[in-house]
Amino acid sequence: MLSEVIERVREASDIVTIIGERVPLKKQGKNYTGLCPFHQEKTPSFTVSPEKQLFFCFGCQVGGDVFKFVELWEKTDFKGALEILAERAGIPLQEQDPHEQKRYRERQTLYKILALAARFYHHILLNLAPGEEGRNYCQQRGIERETIKKFMLGYAPPGWSNLIQFFSKRGYDAEQLIKTGLALPGKAGGYYDRFRSRLIFPIWDQRGRVVAFGGRVLDNSQPKYLNSPETTIYSKGKNLYGLHLAAGAIRELGWVLVVEGYLDALAVHQYGWPNVVASLGTALTYDQAGLLSRHCRRILIAYDADTAGQEATLRGFRLLKEAGCQVSVVPLPQGSDPDSYLREKGATAFGQLLENALPLVEYRLQMLQDQVDLSTLEGKMQATNSLVPLLVDIDHQVEREVLVKKIAGVLEVSEASLWAEIRQYRARRGKRGQERDRIPGKRNNIDQDFHNQPIKPKVKSAYLRAQEALLTFCLLDQGAREIIVEEVSWQQFTAGAHRNLARAVWLAHGEGQCTPAELLARVDDSETKALLSRLSLQDEHFLEQKEKSIKDCLVAVKKQQLLEEKKVLQEQIISLEREGKSTEKANLLIELIEEKQKQLHRLE
Repeated sequence: MLSEVIERVREASDIVTIIGERVPLKKQGKNYTGLCPFHQEKTPSFTVSPEKQLFFCFGCQVGGDVFKFVELWEKTDFKGALEILAERAGIPLQEQDPHEQKRYRERQTLYKILALAARFYHHILLNLAPGEEGRNYCQQRGIERETIKKFMLGYAPPGWSNLIQFFSKRGYDAEQLIKTGLALPGKAGGYYDRFRSRLIFPIWDQRGRVVAFGGRVLDNSQPKYLNSPETTIYSKGKNLYGLHLAAGAIRELGWVLVVEGYLDALAVHQYGWPNVVASLGTALTYDQAGLLSRHCRRILIAYDADTAGQEATLRGFRLLKEAGCQVSVVPLPQGSDPDSYLREKGATAFGQLLENALPLVEYRLQMLQDQVDLSTLEGKMQATNSLVPLLVDIDHQVEREVLVKKIAGVLEVSEASLWAEIRQYRARRGKRGQERDRIPGKRNNIDQDFHNQPIKPKVKSAYLRAQEALLTFCLLDQGAREIIVEEVSWQQFTAGAHRNLARAVWLAHGEGQCTPAELLARVDDSETKALLSRLSLQDEHFLEQKEKSIKDCLVAVKKQQLLEEKKVLQEQIISLEREGKSTEKANLLIELIEEKQKQLHRLE
């Protein structure tokens, strides 16, 4: 069963080893500590327990087991984390299903073929005579040898069957190459290489596996770019070129630059911005936007400054905004792209462009100033029709007011007329009544936008602290757990994650297994896993004076339950009085309330 495979993978994946390969850790007592990889900090608050096989950051409150760490690090889900750890441990998944096992083996074969093909092309480019044309091209484009190695660029030499012959000598047939997109069937029979006389760009997935290739001609032949087709392991719209290399820098810097093509990504990386990815085509997809949002929230777009690039920027901006990202646009001069701009102007000038990245509305306004005569009525109307939908989509009221003032100044129209256009557009979209603007000179309802409200610090009630203390005792001490489980039930715990964890503890205790791994298998939401990790990693000094602490906490939990029961009875009495029903039932409820009050006095 899959659950058994999961446990095998868990047992084979020591959490200190897995995290230590990615985060510098220092031994401190029983545990290991380090700087949290999921938020910026100067003092280590990230703790890893080899005994409990858990991690927790006391700074950002993120925690869990080895699967959760890999999910967060690799920006994937549980299934993805399981696949990564299973592959690392050499444990096949779904081994009980012969069909799935066959598909798994086929996918692994495709990965091996593509990795070997990448090395084949790369070796030719760096070392062999046929690759001289590719080396000369790289030199002309300013691509350094270190960049060639880092991105594993290659060269596909002229000839119809170089790659096929290479793989044939190693026991692979042409049909297998067709499944990877590296070969094609000939019209008159036989097979031929897809890539010939081209500079080769391997494309990796976010786990660093080669899944496809892009090839560029070195002369004026068409098509300029030739890319791998969709396969069982590659979908163009679900991958980002260079993400496997950029992930660490994105995590460290907190933002990512999205460019359009391979050469743009290479140039930006080479000139000092390793947090760059390419969208594998002009149009950013929904899946790519989601992939970016899992790595960071701040996105800069630097597409080509031509009409297609500008329109793609607008589409990409909307997708990224829907994914919850904060997006700005790099204002490249008309007719340039990141690669050409860097080679002509240098890193300093490009850095200034990044610093001057614009919100979408200002970018669109700048485009219109370059392309449209805004002194004419027609130009003003065209600009208004283009900018108003973007203004409506802005969440922050102050930002919208500032932009309206700026646009009105550029177009030489009144702010009132722009606000009128905004109201009309919103009405046409059927949003009347759903949003309210504070338009200067008008009386409006106060905005209740959640995002504009100050964040109030959460203060835990004494009752909630008592619940946490009881759960901590249960996790750290078996004797304490036996007392607590006997005295109260898990239903007496509230606050979502606390109730979920209590239920898992009570059930696990009843079955005689209450290890962190067993408990983690019983909970599936991130909040409960983080709570389990935090409480499990409490200092053992917590157990001092445990008898008195447990007694006090049990009293607090029982008292809260009685108060809640009293409140329910009182509400029932009020309901009976309102409906004019039997006083006999009301008297019975009063007696129950008095009994609850006596129990409260005994507890106190």
